[in-house]
Amino acid sequence: MMKRIIPIILLAVFSFTANAQSAESIITKVKRHYQSNQSFTADVVFEIDIPESQNQVMKGKLYLKNNQYKFVLPDQEIISDDITIWHWNKNDINEVQVSYVQNNEDVITPAKVFSDFLQGYAYKLDSTPTVNGKKLALIEITPESKNDYADIFKIKVVSDIASSSIKEMNIFTKDGVVYNFKVSNEKEEQLADSIFTFVPAKHPEVEVIDLR
Repeated sequence: MMKRIIPIILLAVFSFTANAQSAESIITKVKRHYQSNQSFTADVVFEIDIPESQNQVMKGKLYLKNNQYKFVLPDQEIISDDITIWHWNKNDINEVQVSYVQNNEDVITPAKVFSDFLQGYAYKLDSTPTVNGKKLALIEITPESKNDYADIFKIKVVSDIASSSIKEMNIFTKDGVVYNFKVSNEKEEQLADSIFTFVPAKHPEVEVIDLR
C-alpha cells in the first residue's frame, strides 16, 4: 500500500511545483513586458463591485508611462505625474481637486495594477484557455502578508501568453469589495510628460481646489 501512496505523493508535489514555476514564469514575462513597454495607451473598463450596493462601472482611455498615468473618462479625468494627483470633474461642477500621491497611497491606481499588484509569494496557474484564437493564462496571486496592501487577499490575472500583456485583473479585498480591470487595444506610444499634469492656465474656466 505504501509503495502505491509514495509515487502519488511525489506526483502531486511535482505537479504543484511545475504549476507554480509556470505561473511565476508567465508573471515574470508580464512584468518585463511593462518594464520595457514603459509608455502605452489602452482602453480600460474599471468596475468596482461593492457588497449590497450597485456596481460602479467606468470606461475610458488610459495613458501610462512608468508611474505616471492619465485616465480619461466621459465626465472626468484622473491625472498623476507620480507626485501630484489631479481629479478633474467635468460635470456641472467643473472643478479639479489637487492632492499629493503620498496622501492617496491606499487608492488603487493604474500604475499599481501594472506593477505593484503583480508582486506576491504564491502564484497558481488555474488554466490556459484559448479565446478568439489567443492563448490566455489565468493566474491567481496571493500577495505578501506584510506588504503595503494588506487589505488585499487575492488577485486574479488574465494574461495573453503571446504578448505577455494583461487582459483582465480582479483584485479581491478583505472587506468584500472587488476591483475589476479589463484592458483592450493596448498600444505602445511615446507619451510626453506634459500630458500627465493639469495646467490651470490652460483651463481658466475650471475651479481649482488645492487639498495639499
